[in-house]
Amino acid sequence: MLRWDCCASADLKFSMSEGRKPDAETRHSLPVDCRLLEVLEDYPRVIVPVWRRPWIGDQMLLFDGYPVE
Repeated sequence: MLRWDCCASADLKFSMSEGRKPDAETRHSLPVDCRLLEVLEDYPRVIVPVWRRPWIGDQMLLFDGYPVE
């Protein structure tokens, strides 16, 4: 999956919080969305690294129903 250094995209986070496995398009896209903009508002940066991470599925840890990033 792809994710910003500071957060996962809102679409990816929403799918995971609903207990659904996100489709390949959601896991491999990085839209500029509200989560990223909120983080950048608090911690401004000119460059935000992107990480490509393996999808771990059943090994994912949850806290209050949301995946731990």
